[in-house]
Amino acid sequence: MIFECPEVYEVAIQCKGRHPILNSFPGLRSSFGYSLPHQLEYLLDFVWKASNVRVNIAGFAVVHCRWVYFAKYKYRNGNYYFSNTNKINMRNYFLFLGFLCLIGTTAAAQSINQNTGWLFLMNSTKITSRIGLHFDAQFRSSDEWKGLRNVLIRPGLTYFINSNNDLTAGYLFTQTYSDLIGVGSNTLTEHRAWEQYIFRHKLSIAQVSHRFRLEQRFLENQDSEDFFGQRFRYFLRGLIPLKTPSGKFEKGMFAAVQNEIFLNVQGKERLNGHVFDQNRAYAAFGYRFSSQLDVEAGYMNQTVNGAKNNTHNSIFQLAVYTRF
Repeated sequence: MIFECPEVYEVAIQCKGRHPILNSFPGLRSSFGYSLPHQLEYLLDFVWKASNVRVNIAGFAVVHCRWVYFAKYKYRNGNYYFSNTNKINMRNYFLFLGFLCLIGTTAAAQSINQNTGWLFLMNSTKITSRIGLHFDAQFRSSDEWKGLRNVLIRPGLTYFINSNNDLTAGYLFTQTYSDLIGVGSNTLTEHRAWEQYIFRHKLSIAQVSHRFRLEQRFLENQDSEDFFGQRFRYFLRGLIPLKTPSGKFEKGMFAAVQNEIFLNVQGKERLNGHVFDQNRAYAAFGYRFSSQLDVEAGYMNQTVNGAKNNTHNSIFQLAVYTRF
């Protein structure tokens, strides 16, 4: 790849400072001294080459404070060439993401419709100033709340770069329970290894977090051999106190909005045959009892891109967050 272009370095200068998210621009590596892990190198290369168009334009965003910087490149003859850089206000960025969520909901209007309930429990515990433990568990009902469909258990180990940036790697165990008649087993098991990077910042009084997660999935298949796949997930969440806090938000009502997109980066032929896997848009209200405990309840709109049929899932979710 060719990224030797001064305009990209100018974006980094405008963003002011050494920040790990700038490593998303491979052209900045020589300037900032970062190097991408092999799997993320593979991921970015996959995303940029995902289009079947011979000459395509690809872009990537650097988020800093209230601005989002977009660098665009043209792909030609096996190399990438700088096209131009734009920046937009963060407010417009969120409006654009909301528009994408609306499109996803509309596209699923003629899909299979389901109504389910999810319970989400998440804990983050600091052992030292740099090292911590991650744990979350999810319990998801089947359609019309008739029974338990999914159980997910996800432990992990976190490295805190600073108060706004952290890296986590872990393992996930999940089982899917089915009441289908005539199958050898009513349980499907999946094991995952996963890695993620989280970047947090404030936007006015809102607390905003961006999560980039890569999953290595080992999936059981009832009809043939088990198989392996990789999936990338980008998660954006905003938490807005309903009453402006005088200092750090430690107690009171809040609203939360979030969206997460899932992309198959390896093994899509055995999954749904597409890069796009699913999207989850979510809005909730909650109460922060202290700096250690949040409880929220809300509605999630899940659009799943299946191999034969798409699924539109309306979800009521109860979530409990603890921090020690």
